[in-house]
Amino acid sequence: MKLRKYQAEAVEGVRNLFRQKNKRCLLVLPTGAGKTIVFNHVAGIAKGNVLILVHRIELLQQTVDKYGGEIGVIVSGKPTPNNRVIVGMVSTVVNRLTEMPPPSLIIIDEAHHANATTYTRITSHFNCYVLGVTATPCRADGSGLRKSFDAMYIGPSINKLVELGYLSPPRVFAPSEIDTRAIKITVGDFDKKQSVELMEKPQIVGDIISNYKTIGKEQTAVVFCISVAHAKNMAEKFREAGYTAESIDGNTPKDERKKILAELGKSLNVLCSCDIISEGFDVPDIAVAILLRPTQSRSLYIQQVGRALRKAEGKNEAIIIDHVGNTKRHGHILSEQNWNLDAEKVKGRIKAEDQEDVNIKQCLQCYSIFLAPAVECPNCGAEVETKQRKIEAKAGELVEIQAEQKRKKDEQRFARSLEDLIEIGKKRGYKPGWARHIWKVRQQRKK
Repeated sequence: MKLRKYQAEAVEGVRNLFRQKNKRCLLVLPTGAGKTIVFNHVAGIAKGNVLILVHRIELLQQTVDKYGGEIGVIVSGKPTPNNRVIVGMVSTVVNRLTEMPPPSLIIIDEAHHANATTYTRITSHFNCYVLGVTATPCRADGSGLRKSFDAMYIGPSINKLVELGYLSPPRVFAPSEIDTRAIKITVGDFDKKQSVELMEKPQIVGDIISNYKTIGKEQTAVVFCISVAHAKNMAEKFREAGYTAESIDGNTPKDERKKILAELGKSLNVLCSCDIISEGFDVPDIAVAILLRPTQSRSLYIQQVGRALRKAEGKNEAIIIDHVGNTKRHGHILSEQNWNLDAEKVKGRIKAEDQEDVNIKQCLQCYSIFLAPAVECPNCGAEVETKQRKIEAKAGELVEIQAEQKRKKDEQRFARSLEDLIEIGKKRGYKPGWARHIWKVRQQRKK
């Protein structure tokens, strides 16, 4: 498959890192950027044997499907193949180290897991180059990936790929809010039992389903749940509301899992999941991601939202319905990420003042939430207060996080007269006073 320009640049960027005497390199590309295509290309042009490591059966099958040539597959209960390029699940490969053809290159998919013991046993056994590939080079425990990699190449951001037309533009909606401050922190994240108790209140469940209908417009959706039981319960609630819905988790038999995934976007409206489809899940028809699991993991949040960003025929946008405040906690999905390999401080119990990401502001006039910095609301033009105030909101009320803010802001900025602003206001459906307010603010700034 012919590489896109940014994919070819990523391959060359990684090669340059290896040329600089780095033996273990990490490639960062957003969800939907074609990581599997890129590392398969690298495997195809590499000299010597190549071992590709994945951690789920779906990722193994995707690698095989997209390789485009002869590739060996390590399967439990069958002899180890002797192909030049071999792909296998980490849990199987780690028990066959002495049977493997020694690789000159190991490629690790979803490489933010590379610090785990099973991975390090494999990489330390073979004295070879290592290429890790991930969309989120961070770990929930804050340990960083310096232990596993020497250098990192960062490809284009999600925002850039949206601008280039390779990812669907997201529209993000968030409840006004569900209070997670009382939930204790267990092993670096919100306690699952307390989170489920909060999310399964009848009023909240009703809001989830009604918002799927009105905001998600009943399109193909994935619901990210807290536990296996929560996923099963939510699937049942969607079925009671008249939708075709199933749940999936790590205990779902392989054949059943395959059948369910094949029906998503066809006869299946809604798929409720606990963890299993947060990473490497490739179904472009997903138009809606519903977030029901509050998390302090930036990686998990980005991976989940990324499931809805892939392009598909007839799909103009991705709808993100965030019922748990993850967008306020971690930032808008289009925010630029400051990725690095070093460890970072992990928050303990969340304080009230830490609930919202400082890079997000909220308009007190129209309740829009948007990326900072901004001196005026990109939706209604009202001035933005420096210090945010809590907004009292009715249960289930949603506010839209404006992903189109930059376009609107630019349109407004280039307006050269009051008449131009009046025309913009008419197009957006604003009251006549909006244009006069913006014009008045401009004139005052010139004094």
